Amino acid sequence: MKLNLFSYKVIVPICSLLLFFLSICNIENLSQIFVLHDEFGYWYNAANIAGYDWTGVSGISAYYSYGYSLLLVPLFHIFHSSTAMFKAAIVLNGLLLTGCYLLACKCSFYLFKEIRREVLCIFCFLISCYGGFLFSANITWGEPLLVFLFWLIILTLIKFPKKGSILYLCILVLE
Repeated sequence: MKLNLFSYKVIVPICSLLLFFLSICNIENLSQIFVLHDEFGYWYNAANIAGYDWTGVSGISAYYSYGYSLLLVPLFHIFHSSTAMFKAAIVLNGLLLTGCYLLACKCSFYLFKEIRREVLCIFCFLISCYGGFLFSANITWGEPLLVFLFWLIILTLIKFPKKGSILYLCILVLE
């Protein structure tokens, strides 16, 4: 079977890898929190859930929801270096942003059947390369998770009426 290089089956993995690498390309220069209030808010919650006492930090951090913090908790158990934890969170954000691209492609395939999938893949890639998304992926902010959940909700709303699966209903309820 011959594979067409301009097929969406080739474009999607290439764009996914490119987006992931764009998300983490600055990782060597990133080693610590630098948006104090926001990032400390997420890390403070994660540290407390992981069993660490960060009460000294709590005075400088605002209260943030636990959603993104829950994703950071395993990093406290896997890594013993704060630099490694921070870099792992950047990789996690890159994976979330890549997931956003994949979900956007899937949604566009359902919504725009009259447009070639290859064109949709390129448009979804360009949308995913928005500077604010790439910036947020290089900081331990919850925005990549929020955008990922947005696309998951959109896909669920598209698929639920067609499939009627209890899985899609549970996703909607949990989000």
